[in-house]
Amino acid sequence: MIEVLTVIAIVGTLAGVVSASTVGTGKASRTAAAREDASIFNSAIAEYFADQPGREQVTASSVTVVALFNDETEPDVVDVEQSISNRWPETFITEQLADIGDIPLTPYANEFPTINAESSGLVVAVNIRGLDQPNGDLGPAITRAELLEQYTAIDFDLLVSGGYATAASETFRQTTEAQVVDFHTHLWLFKKSTSAGGSGPDDSRDIALFRLISIDDSGSGTVTLGFKRIR
Repeated sequence: MIEVLTVIAIVGTLAGVVSASTVGTGKASRTAAAREDASIFNSAIAEYFADQPGREQVTASSVTVVALFNDETEPDVVDVEQSISNRWPETFITEQLADIGDIPLTPYANEFPTINAESSGLVVAVNIRGLDQPNGDLGPAITRAELLEQYTAIDFDLLVSGGYATAASETFRQTTEAQVVDFHTHLWLFKKSTSAGGSGPDDSRDIALFRLISIDDSGSGTVTLGFKRIR
């Protein structure tokens, strides 16, 4: 009997080790898959850009994101202007919904609820970081204004409908449920940049991937999300 109990204890310990290892491997594999997809979609995005005729048209939208950013104690309710270009397969990260009950037309309205869409999500705080530093330190915090002014959301619908891709990345379609609201496990964004000798400011785009690294659901009907840039 003692030998049997000893074997059971050893098996239980090994099972725990394997389980923890599997969880870590799962996160690592999803991160690797997202980075691999980004390399593939780079080609599709370049083809889309090359096929766009005529002059660039820029569309702007002012929004007020009500979630607290990076340990704020009071929300900064100043409008922030997002802008998108027809030269790139992009859309707004979030939007000011006309009515509370409207279906969000932008991909991350639940993650970054605006003042008129406050009840469409449970998010009250967002901690979002850039790329980790070479010395191992956590990446710099990205402010509300930096996120909306310097980043846009990749529009997979444009790539698929135009024949540049067969489907969106699986890591874009993955969601995780917190109470009654789904949140993306990855944010697929463009980071605006200015190319050397380019046509003007913000004339280039780099794929910026963010992974959801934490969900703090206190059980009081509110959620705090943590994101970290992985590419």
